Formats: sequence, structure tokens, C-alpha cells
Amino acid sequence: MKKYAVLLLLAALPMAPAGASEHKGVEIERTSYGVPHVTAPDYRKLGFGIGYAYASDNGCLLAEQIVTVNGERSLYFGKDGVALVGVDSFSNLTSDIFHRTYMDDRALATAWRKATPRSRQLLQGFMSGYNYHLRVAGADGAGAACKGAPWVRPMAMRDLYRMVEATSLLAGGATLSGAFAEAGQGPAPMPQSASASVVLPQFGLGSNGMAFGAEATDNKRGLVVANPHFPWNGINRFYQLHVTIPGKLDTMGVMLPPIPAVAIGFNRDVAWTHTVSTAARFTLAELDLAPNDPFSYRLDGRRHRLEQRDVAIPVRNPDGTVGRDIHKSWWSRLGPVVAAGEYGLGWSGRHAYALSDANRHNVDLVETWLRLAESGSVEAIDTALRDRLAIPWVNTIAADRAGDALYADIGRVPGIDADMSARCAPSTAAAALAPRIHVLRGDLSSCRWSAFLPASAMRAERRRDYVSNSNDSYWLINAQAARPKLAPILGPAATGQRFRTREALQTIERTLRAGDRYSPERGLDLILSNRNYSGILLADDAIALCGLAERPERLAAACETIVKWDRHSNLDSRGALLFREFWNRARLIPDVYSVPFDERDPLATPRGLAIGNAQTRAALFVALGDAVDALAKLGLKPDVTIAEGQRIMINGALKPVSGGDWYDGVLNLNLTRPVDGIGFEPFDGGSYIASIGFDDAGPVAEGLLVYGQSSDPASPYYFDQLDLYAAKGRYRLPFRRAEIEADPRFERQAIPDIKD
Repeated sequence: MKKYAVLLLLAALPMAPAGASEHKGVEIERTSYGVPHVTAPDYRKLGFGIGYAYASDNGCLLAEQIVTVNGERSLYFGKDGVALVGVDSFSNLTSDIFHRTYMDDRALATAWRKATPRSRQLLQGFMSGYNYHLRVAGADGAGAACKGAPWVRPMAMRDLYRMVEATSLLAGGATLSGAFAEAGQGPAPMPQSASASVVLPQFGLGSNGMAFGAEATDNKRGLVVANPHFPWNGINRFYQLHVTIPGKLDTMGVMLPPIPAVAIGFNRDVAWTHTVSTAARFTLAELDLAPNDPFSYRLDGRRHRLEQRDVAIPVRNPDGTVGRDIHKSWWSRLGPVVAAGEYGLGWSGRHAYALSDANRHNVDLVETWLRLAESGSVEAIDTALRDRLAIPWVNTIAADRAGDALYADIGRVPGIDADMSARCAPSTAAAALAPRIHVLRGDLSSCRWSAFLPASAMRAERRRDYVSNSNDSYWLINAQAARPKLAPILGPAATGQRFRTREALQTIERTLRAGDRYSPERGLDLILSNRNYSGILLADDAIALCGLAERPERLAAACETIVKWDRHSNLDSRGALLFREFWNRARLIPDVYSVPFDERDPLATPRGLAIGNAQTRAALFVALGDAVDALAKLGLKPDVTIAEGQRIMINGALKPVSGGDWYDGVLNLNLTRPVDGIGFEPFDGGSYIASIGFDDAGPVAEGLLVYGQSSDPASPYYFDQLDLYAAKGRYRLPFRRAEIEADPRFERQAIPDIKD
């Protein structure tokens, strides 16, 4: 009966008919690199145009996402295949367990009934646009990668609601997909290797965002540099677009599929970007299990029984038959039980852990992104962020034509202040977990949060010089600004900063002190300079280490390479890959720095290698030798260039990619993995790179989308901007009507009429 009630509730919501006149009044124009400019008379038709354009470029990707959020990957792809969830790879079965266990269609439908009418209209139109494209293109028209696939089907609103929630949960429940599957196995002994010092899987690999005000730009107007780091494959690929409703909306940037709203972008008066925030978006409650009964827990002195819920997962067997896997899930009054034994959060002994996620059923992010898109100033951006507290897992960095800049870590965060964090501290082992994994006592209802942290408790600052964030916390956003210490749930304060943070702030300060100012061109140069902060900070000490008499002879070539290295990660840089492999190991050596972190000097500390310590010195030699061996396993010599050793295979051709990896401190971040025959293959990092300033008439924007508009290898827009990126190029983003029509690739995309 429950199933039919949910379907009736969903059916009660306004749905988009698939009539042949659906596209009337919608215009799609394309400019260079296939960027669509969608114009429509209202939000529903705008959503239609976006859905149609996106399906033209990424039909298979969206069809597969429908399968994913419905927990059907095992049915179509087998349970042992791999699905990417957030930043981690899980089996198809694990992905299905998460989506079928944690997503609640009834609650989602109820939430969407309370959403703003234009948010619903936009999504209804997007669904219709995708479905219309399927009708126009036919059964095999979604794309070459899914031609004839049985899992390509029209989209329902239920599918789209689930996909929006999946986006909201990227930094929450989705990072714990494996923990849902593990908890379904029931209580288990804690692995001996379990360590609370190991960080749970987390979303948020990196981004850089800078906003410059009138005091820091060449024309006294605002400037935003956007450099989000996101996956190069999968549903989280950004999609460039320009959307217009005459008299209401005129915004260009990128959407985060499948949400048909500009998530990072600009309009005539304001530009904004996002970086992944350190604020925790979920908590775990440490349940106090009853003695000798791991299925009962104590809350406020009373015993409660965990509720068992069974979920059936359809599975395609190797012989083609379809069976069912029954997965058990367990629910407390504080949320579903999750388990991650290898991280010290197993279900065993006296404790289990229940998940509570601030962004579950968050539908307000669509309206908030629409509000940002129509804002005319950073003040309006600030107000939009505060009104709904809907931004799920990012900071916002913005600047406007008047020359104001804004940093705001304002979003949907569990309502836990510093007092509650201290009062509700869990067991010692759980409390030792890394920042962003917040565990609270689960035996007191007073330790259960029910509201979101208010905007007044978060950091927002407007300035006329600049703000910058590279995924460290709110604590240090400007070298000259105050450094407050806020609630622990918002992230760490007074701790060592990432090398990217230090590189960005030091470079900006050095530029401004020299009397220079920023322009859109110089903003992109800041990101694409490929200065390697780890090398700038530590390579001289590594050379001194190499000069010691005890240096192993086999390291001679490696040492010579470091001496000659230019301290960059450009395509022709020799030594960048060697030093990366060295530092990735050396950074783990206890007390590796000669000068420790000093809260009073966060941009210059820690620094220096402690080569005067014999034990540290020996460990550093081991790290350098291991780095040489790691390169050798891939057939690479110590002096290999970035162009020779950091590449990606695109349609049979190896393409070089510049930039640094996670611990290099290179703003132009590209995460890589070792691949035989290729070297280090980028898979995540630089995506939409843009620098947006303003003149008297509006925005002046330059940028590119590294991997292109399409995920289909057969498309002309598949990684077609990669060569431009490799050459540190960029192009003018056509926003004004004259720019659009003057574009050498300008064309109108026809939307064919079809009969009902």
C-alpha cells in the first residue's frame, strides 16, 4: 500500500506533458566549442531548452544516472561492476544499496510540493526536454555509448528528484555508500587494523576561488577567478551554458548536472564561484548498545530496539538471468546505522553509528542558484545564501561591477555550536576522527541536532581588496583580515594551511605590494602559472640533503634532476613528477619540517626539511629512493617531463596535461593515477576555468571547459578544449548579443516538430 501512496503523491505534482508544441518559444543557439545559449519565455520552457541541449551532448550519461539513483546498476551492469559515487569507487551493488536504502520518495515528493513554483517548473521542463530529445532521436539516439541499451528510457519526475538529492548528498550520505552495505551485514568484530586516525571517505578534492575588489583590479571593478576541481568523467562533469528569460534572467556559466541552473557563473553585474567547504554536512551519533544485545541501544536512559528494514536489489547474473539480493538495513531514532570498521567506526562491542544528514531532501538549492543568477550585487548574493541556507557543501566567492568582493561559507550545516560539540563528545576513539567527521553522543536526545546552524554563526565577509579560498576553512581568506575561530562543525581553525592556500595568498599579496593589479587575463595567469609551491618551499632543502656524504649513490640522477628543476609543473618541467612522488611520501614522516606551524605566521609555516635530524634524514632518503622506484615501475626516468609522464588517452591519442597533484601546491590541480603505458593519468581536477571582470557595459569573461561539453567520445565536443588548456589558452566567453552572433561557430540548433 505504501508504494501506491508514494506513486499517487508523485502523480499529484504538476507533470510536463510531452506535447509536440512543448518547445515553441524556445531557442537554442550554439557558439564555439558547442556552448548552448538557451532563450525561453518562462522557467518551464527554459528547463526544456536546457534539457534538450544537454541530452544532445550527454544523453547516455544522464540515462545512466537515472539507472544509478534508482538502484538499478546491478540489474543492468552486474553487481560487481564499479559505480563512482562522490569521489570514491563502489561496486554497483553497494551503490544500489545506498540509493534504495537512503532515498525516500515519499519525503522527497513532500519536500518538492513546498519548493518554489519556478524551481518545479524548471525541473519539469528539463525532464520534458530530455524526453523530447529521446523521442526526436529515437531509441538509439541518446549517444553512441548507449546505442541499443535496454536501460535508456524516458525520465520521470521521481528520477529527477532523486538526482537532485544525490547532488545535495555528495558531501554527506553519498560518501558513506560503503558504510550502508557494511552495516547490512550486522555486528562484526572490529578489524585489528582499524584506526580512528584514518579519515573516512570524503567528498571534496579541491577548488580555487578568488574574488578581487576595486582596490585590487586594474579598472576598480570586481573580478572573480573560478577554478573548481571536479571529475573528468561521470555525472559531475560541468556543462557550459548561457540562459536567458528576457527581462528576468540573463546568466552564463556552468551547471552541475542534472540541476538545470547555473551553479557557477556571471550576469551583467555580478560573478560568483564555489569551492568545497570544510564545514561538516552530516554527523554520526555514537549509539550506546545494550550489554549483550547489539540490536538495542540506550537513549535518555531507556532501551530502544533497532528497526530492521529489508531492501530487495534486482541483480543480473552472469548467465543473463535476474535474481534478487536482499539487503538488511537498521534504523535508530537518530537515523540509519552505518559501519566502517576499518576506520574505527564499526558496529561492534558497545557502539554502533547512526547517520544524520543536513542535506537530505534539500530541494531549496535550486531556488538559491536561481537567486544567485539574478543577483545584481554581492549584497544580493549574501542575502540569497542566508534566506534558505540551502547551499549544500560549498563556499561562495563573488564580486560585482561596483567593486565589492565577498567570501561566504553560508550553507546547510548541522546546528551544532561549540558548546554542543564539547558537551556531546563521544568515546575517545570516535572523537579522534579527523575534521569534518563529527561524531556525537547518541545516548542523550539533547545531543541530537534538529535545526541548521544559523548564518550569523558562519563567516561572511565583504571586502574591497580580495578574498581567496583553496579548500581550507573560513579561518584564513585574506592575509590581512582577522582570523576568527568559529564552531568546530565549520572546520578547523589555527591549523597548518594547504600549500595551494599559501601559494594563492602569497602570490596575490606579492602582486599587490608590487603595485600591480588584476585583470581577467591576469586572473587566469594566476591559475595557469603552474608554480609548484612544494618545490619552491622545499626543493633547496632536498638539494642540501643530496649534498650530504651519506647520500646513496643510486640517487645521483634523482638529485641532479632536482637541482635542474624549474620549480614548476609545466609541460616541459623536468623533475616535477619526481618531486611529487618524493613529497607524497616525505610529508608523512613525523616531524619532517625544521620549522613547525606557527598560528601567528600561517603563510610561512611550517617550512624546511629537518635534514639535521639523523632519523628524519634517513627517512627522506628512503622517500626519494621510493619515488625513483615508483617512476621506474611506469617506465619513467627521474628527469621525465610532465608532457612525457602526465597524459590522458583521448580517442586513441595520448594528450599531455600540465599541472600538479594534491600535495604539490600547484593551483592548477589535476589528480592523477598511475597507468602502465601512459604514466600518470589525470582523472579529476581543472574543469571550468574562468576569469570574469566587468566594464561599463557588463561582464568581460575569459575561460574554457577542460574536458569539453560532451561525454560521448563520438562527439566533436569531447575533450575538444584540452589542447587549448594544455597550451594555457583561453577564449572570450560570448555573453553579449553582438559577441554571440559574431562567434565564428555561431549556429542555431533546430528542435524538430514531432507528432503526438
